[in-house]
Amino acid sequence: MAVKHCDSFQVVLILAVIAAVFSLSNKQQDLGDEYTFLMSGEQHSMQNGIADINFDAEKDYLTRFKRDTADGSSTMPPEVIEVLDHHTYYTSRFITQGDDLWVDLDRRGTEHGKLSDRHLTAVATDLSFTFPYYGHNLSSVVMATGGFLYVGSFMHKWLTVTQYIAPLMGNFNPSANDTATIRFLDTGSSFTCEWNRVQLHDQANVGTFTFQVTLKKNGTIVLAYRDIPIPVSQIKDKSHPVKVGVADAFYVDEQIYKNYYRRTIYEYHDVALNKSFVASRTAFILEPLPTCNQMRSCNSCVEANIGFQCGWCHKVKKCSSGFDRHRQDWLQAGCDEKIGEVRCTEVQPQASKGPDIGVGAIIAILILILLLTAAGGIIIFAYINPTSRPGLFLISLRYCCRKDETSGSGDNSDKYAVTMDQDNPTIEPTAPPVIPHHESDVSHA
Repeated sequence: MAVKHCDSFQVVLILAVIAAVFSLSNKQQDLGDEYTFLMSGEQHSMQNGIADINFDAEKDYLTRFKRDTADGSSTMPPEVIEVLDHHTYYTSRFITQGDDLWVDLDRRGTEHGKLSDRHLTAVATDLSFTFPYYGHNLSSVVMATGGFLYVGSFMHKWLTVTQYIAPLMGNFNPSANDTATIRFLDTGSSFTCEWNRVQLHDQANVGTFTFQVTLKKNGTIVLAYRDIPIPVSQIKDKSHPVKVGVADAFYVDEQIYKNYYRRTIYEYHDVALNKSFVASRTAFILEPLPTCNQMRSCNSCVEANIGFQCGWCHKVKKCSSGFDRHRQDWLQAGCDEKIGEVRCTEVQPQASKGPDIGVGAIIAILILILLLTAAGGIIIFAYINPTSRPGLFLISLRYCCRKDETSGSGDNSDKYAVTMDQDNPTIEPTAPPVIPHHESDVSHA
């Protein structure tokens, strides 16, 4: 932890930040209410595996203070604090002056009429660009009334469990307020979804919330807040989880009977941001870190020095640390056992070499060449020495061939007479063999 111009006020402020970090130890695991998809397709149930996040203040948390006083004193108002954090897959930065990160949708945004008038509802929408998320390229997201985006490829009802991007997940009910809207904007390089003047379903008296999330083409995620009437810690989570951050998971399908499978979803990582920091006109910025599954070649994979133990699997032609959305394919191919042992040179194509010919094939070719050479030599010797045994044999063979050519015309006449000229009295051919039910086959005898 680095602190500039440390005095007593700074020490107190640092201790307060560390205390807020450790307040995340109790993580909500309630599935909450089921969401309804406004799209075709079967809805499935799921099981989850959620791991608690334990923060190490000395290792993972870095607090920076910026001085914002004209006289250069050490007084540091709260609005100039930036909190940086490292989450393996992302780095997060909290900014209390987040107005510059707010995207104005009053003129350019499109209101989603169905979401603005419903509760516990989610709608999928396509992105005009590819959004990298945990190293996976996404082409669509699901907007939910509960203050988050669902980014999984498997459609089910319990969207709050994992695979979410949540600026402020809660039991929001846009239909409870006539002025509440959910609107979005796709600029081609960024996508923004905004929950505007929405109320909590079971705490309508606390006021309205306005916040948004922006996905950028380079993978950066911005969580911005305009109006937060109460501390997030006061939002009830009995009927709906309350989360701020991102998470991803992989699926494992297990056959339980013939054509019946059970799909289990395992959350392999999440970024649980400090909910106590969320306030009006603040923002979080999450920037992606390099991942193994972004490497597209064996060499770039095994040589990557990005904080993961990357391994290349030739069978599936993928690079992975073993934990991403393709984990089941990775395990089924036996790739997990070969991490650290793969050598890219073992399968490099060698374009300069011809096809691989075995030793047996080479010996057979040599024997054939020797036989042809010997046969050619004997024929040449027979021509040169006609009185020798090879010469006499060649002469007799030539005589037999000529005899067959001169006597073969009669045989051919017999065959043609059978099929084409059977009424000719001057020809008495030998009766051809009779083949039942196939008279036309006689012409090929």
